[in-house]
This record gives sequence, C-alpha cells and structure tokens, in this order.
Amino acid sequence: MKEFINKNKLFLFVLLIYIFLLVFVSITRPFTQDELQSWLIARDLSPLGIIKQMKYEGHSFLWYFLLVPFAKTGCSVEIQRVIPVMSSIIAVIVLWKKSSFDNLLKILITFSSGLVYYYGNFARPYCFVIPLLFIIASIYKDKDEHPYLYAILLGILGNVHLITLPIVGILVIDYWGKYFIKGNKDNNKNKILSLLVLLFILSIILYGIIYGFFFSSIRKSSTLLDTNLIRYWPFKFIKTISTDFMLFCGYKTNIIFVIGMLIVFYLIIRSTIKDFKNSIVFWSFTLFLLLIHSLFWFSTVLRLYLIIYVLIFWYWINKDNKYLKYSIIIFILLTIPKTYNMIIDNTRYELSSSYLTTNYINNNIEKGSTIYYTEHNFYQLLT
Repeated sequence: MKEFINKNKLFLFVLLIYIFLLVFVSITRPFTQDELQSWLIARDLSPLGIIKQMKYEGHSFLWYFLLVPFAKTGCSVEIQRVIPVMSSIIAVIVLWKKSSFDNLLKILITFSSGLVYYYGNFARPYCFVIPLLFIIASIYKDKDEHPYLYAILLGILGNVHLITLPIVGILVIDYWGKYFIKGNKDNNKNKILSLLVLLFILSIILYGIIYGFFFSSIRKSSTLLDTNLIRYWPFKFIKTISTDFMLFCGYKTNIIFVIGMLIVFYLIIRSTIKDFKNSIVFWSFTLFLLLIHSLFWFSTVLRLYLIIYVLIFWYWINKDNKYLKYSIIIFILLTIPKTYNMIIDNTRYELSSSYLTTNYINNNIEKGSTIYYTEHNFYQLLT
C-alpha cells in the first residue's frame, strides 16, 4: 500500500482534489428540466411505456432503465447526481492510469469544463461518453486481442445518444471493414461473432431512431418536408456554426477567444493533413452534430463540449500528432473561464428555471388549476 501511494502521489493528490471539486459542484448545481423529466419517465411509466416514449428522445431506453430501480422504489431524485460523478471519476482514473499523456496535459483534461461540470454533474446519458471514449482508446491498439470487449464498448457508446453513431460507425468500418475487405482469416469466428454482438446492441438505439424519426416525428411534423428549410439549409447551417461558437464562449466573445479558436481550427486542419485516417472520427462526429443542430434540435453545450473529448480520443490513438496536443490545450484553456464562472454563480444565485417556475406556480396559480399547452407550442416557447 505504501509503495503504491509513493508511486502514485501526484495521481492520488489530483484525484482527491478532483473528487472534492466534483462533489461540491454537484451539490450546488440545480437540476435542469431534462434531468427531472428523465426521472419522471423512469418513475411513472412501465418498461413498455418507457420504450414507447423513446420515439421522442435521441437515445435508447437504457438510461431510463438505469434510473428505474431508484425511481420506482421511492428514492430521492438527488440519487441521480451519483451517476455522472462516478462515471467522470472512472474517466479520470482511466486517463491517468492508461494514457501516455504527460502529467500537465492529464491535469488540464482532469479539470476541463466537461469533466468538472457538464458531464461530471448533469444526470444525462452524455455523462457516459467520456469514460467510454477513454476506455475504448485505452484498448484501441489491442482490440484484436479483445474483439468482444471492443464490440460491447462500441455498442454501449452507440446507445448513449445518436450523436455518437458516427464515431461508432467509423470505428466499426476501420476494424471489421478491414476484415471483410482484406479477407483476413485470422480469428475468423471471433471477428464475425463480435460483430454480431455489436449489431445486436446497436439495434436498441437503431429501433428508436427508425421508429421515432421516420414513423412518428417526421410523419407528424413538416420540418424535414419544408421546402424552405431545404432551400435555405446552407444558411441555417452557417448560422448554427455561429450559434455553437457563441455557446463555447458563453455569448461573451472577445478578441482573445476569437484568435484562440482560429488557432485551434488551424491546428486541427494541420492535424487532419498529417493524420487524415484517424481525423475522420473527429470530423464525422463534429459535422454530424452541426447537421443535427441545424435540422432537428437546438444547440446545447451538453452536446457541443463533447467535441473536445473526441479530439482527445483522436490524440490518444495517435499521440505522435503534436498539433493535436496544442489544439487540445488551447481549446480547454479557452473554455475553462466560462465554466468556472458558472460554478461560482451557482453558489451565489438561484439559476434553476425549474425552481423559478415552481415558485411562480406556487405564488400565482391556485391549487387544482389545470394548464393546457400543446407539444408544438411548448417547443415553440423553447426556441
């Protein structure tokens, strides 16, 4: 034990500080509407009802099934806070014990915006993306020795949210595609069976997308059938890029942030030229995310900040690309101030829209009153 502590002094010191900060942020941050909605779905719907509800969601029912044992046994909604905290701690442990990054970069990633705030505290499926990416990266070079583990991890990642599907798709083509194209007969049985395992796990999220998007949402909404949207989509795509850029900096742009982001973009382009093959994972995810934001959903930092960690994944599987390292460092440093200001604000002000709405209802609406609104008007209100 003493020998272990002596060998891991820096790691244990950083981990203790990180856990303390993570718990502090967790208990001072109010729940969002989406977090409370997930809890109510898990608490009030039957298993079949949860599956049917997924036609309105962008991820599989696995997240809700994870909440069901707690929600249906009368646990407090506060128990949700444990899930992102634990998943982020796992991500940090994998980062320190399995990556070959230098200590400075490890510290920077550990206290980055996502691991400290967005994915370390928000009880949403996104909290699983970073630990899964880190674990997949840690076995990436040895995936031939662990095809089933690799398949299961990719399948789970794909079920976290549909925005992860481009990453999964590229990694599947990279691994199993080579097998079928080159006709490599080594580990024939394991390769085929592991692919079947992966496809079975992915069928869960694919069911939700096919049923929800094509047989419910699109049929009932004219969004995708709107010729004006199709005609002006390129302009909306550009506007989405601008909106997402503003979200990164918290709508308070300054010349330093703009110059910094231009440098990050330049470094990513240089990295792409140097390592085009592995860059496809990053670009497929980023462009798909922007496409989703411009066509279906509003932009949100919970999806946007994943770009940083997909960039880290890319660097993890190709550490020789120094441009990637510099882009990650600058990217994290540019986004940290906004996040830590939010952490401070959470301790000083009541920023929860749910809390404010509850107070308004209690103070202005009589008990027994009924409020009517349509789903269409509700989403109009949000946008």
